[in-house]
Amino acid sequence: MNDTNHSDADVDAAKRATSPGWLCGLCQAIGFVHTRPTVRLAIEGLPDKWSVLGRGRIHGIYAEAGTRACDSLIWNTARDAATANVTVVRALPRAEVANQLRALGFVKGQHTQGWPRHFNVLSSSSPPAAYDAAIPGGAAGATRLGTALRALQRAGLRAQSLCIIEGAEQWFNWHDPVALHREADMLASWCERRQVAMVLILAPRIVEAESSSANVASALMRARDLLYTFHLHFSGVARLDQVAGELRWHVDFWRAGRALVAGEACALRVDEAARLVALPYRSGCGRQPATWLAQDERRVIASRALIEREGWIPGNWEIQPDNDAVFAASVGAQAATIVFTLDTHTQLDALCAMLHALRVNGGRALKIAVAERGDAMELQHELLMLAVGADLVLRCDVSFSRIPSALQSLQGQLHTRAIADDWREALAASQPEPATGYLPMASFCERVTAALQRGAPLLLPHVLVELSLRPDVAHLDALRACQPRRPGEFVTVCASHLYLFLFACRPPDVAAALARIIDVPVPQLFDCVMLYPEHASTEQVEVLRDRQRHASAPDYSDLLPAGESGVCAEACATTAIDVGAMARRMLHPVNGQGQNQGQGQGQGQGQGQPGHARRAEPCAMPLNHQEIA
Repeated sequence: MNDTNHSDADVDAAKRATSPGWLCGLCQAIGFVHTRPTVRLAIEGLPDKWSVLGRGRIHGIYAEAGTRACDSLIWNTARDAATANVTVVRALPRAEVANQLRALGFVKGQHTQGWPRHFNVLSSSSPPAAYDAAIPGGAAGATRLGTALRALQRAGLRAQSLCIIEGAEQWFNWHDPVALHREADMLASWCERRQVAMVLILAPRIVEAESSSANVASALMRARDLLYTFHLHFSGVARLDQVAGELRWHVDFWRAGRALVAGEACALRVDEAARLVALPYRSGCGRQPATWLAQDERRVIASRALIEREGWIPGNWEIQPDNDAVFAASVGAQAATIVFTLDTHTQLDALCAMLHALRVNGGRALKIAVAERGDAMELQHELLMLAVGADLVLRCDVSFSRIPSALQSLQGQLHTRAIADDWREALAASQPEPATGYLPMASFCERVTAALQRGAPLLLPHVLVELSLRPDVAHLDALRACQPRRPGEFVTVCASHLYLFLFACRPPDVAAALARIIDVPVPQLFDCVMLYPEHASTEQVEVLRDRQRHASAPDYSDLLPAGESGVCAEACATTAIDVGAMARRMLHPVNGQGQNQGQGQGQGQGQGQPGHARRAEPCAMPLNHQEIA
């Protein structure tokens, strides 16, 4: 495909102006050379020493062909080129190249305002064939590179022009280092003679794909030597890749005049005109324009349950019938905002599978939110949503008018939280013990230890509450007044204290939990309350075990019902789903690619004054305002 427009404005250039002398003409010529516009890559905010394209030089950019970022770099560099002659070779079928040109404003091959005067666009979806003739003005050889260069000359490539070639790895011989060196040297000489600034768009992992040696070390060594030989003839080599969902520009080396830059990197964003912008972006008027991680970052996909009984919704929201439809509509999204809903009818395991699949396959630029509808979810379920890939959990008490602002706060952000390797293990870690109620001291310590170990992957916060019995209160009276009702909540007693374990509870919520569990006011039965949050509870359990070995605590199992039957169906029962069928229908989840989230013990800190050497560091919770003073 060739799109060239010849302008009639060359008449002024053809007029011979009178000159006062040869010295003035020489000065004008020297001034024109020094003021000649500079050709550079079209990345706003990128320093010139990282982006200037030298005339007669070769520059290599390793990027994934056909992506939006690569298309934006190619077309915008061609549009902004400070030269009238530009040739672009796309590694796409002719019909697809024609569609892209029409989208850029070209109609029936006619020239469009704002583009170079001589603009040639060629399609090269297949590698060029080798030929046996000599390259005009160059070395002879049966190479695909020679065929491609002759084709460029026939297509009208002019001297002192810009040439951008996508899929250039097809033009070289990667199996023979000697031949590759000869081809690179031939291309460098060819560009230097014609003063052509050439940009080669190469596949990111072309050398690794060609290396088939069983010895990994030798294959890597060969790949490194091969690239070193190839890059000797380049003036700049950079990589445009996606790291954790974010576009990154990494300069291996780049020569701009006498300056040499190596090992530099910066993040890229996409602005309103679909142009690449380097961060930090310095605007001339001191104002930073709106930029996004990707072009679809303003897209919001939400479930219909989120907008029920709402009279107004933002115009850019895409409303889907349910969570399954939201998941299906999110296929291929790069940085869109995806909102799922969680209510009493939502299958917890199905939601975890969808969140994990989206995060692992879609990348860290996706914005995933879970909105409560109906009853509020438990703390362990909120942490579960965050562990399997969600960025934000919208509680049910958040008004709809504040939801757009909460979602907007995620714009431009990357998901940096560690993702669970397996959502099934994370789901199991969030489930409490099915039992509840009184346990003897030995069983109490075992159950508490098991709960702490199981919830460690999610960093579930637990609290062990120590209540000092009043001298006139009997053990049985205190135990009968203390009625845990939620799964995973256990109570036991020793000589002078009652211990209560609260599963997935934070210290600020202990007061409400005690009011729910104890039937009478707390000061009627207890003198003081001590809290052992997170890792302090582990240390206190060891103290209780040590006491139990020396002096056994009383056992009231024959007088109180054992805590073995309090099962919470909502928290423990899950419905099995065919994750494989769902993945084949929508996505293909990749197991084992997430990063493990600090598995082991929790990282909480005990508060309060230090106690005995073998005792944990609890925080005192006063029973009334008089004790605070």
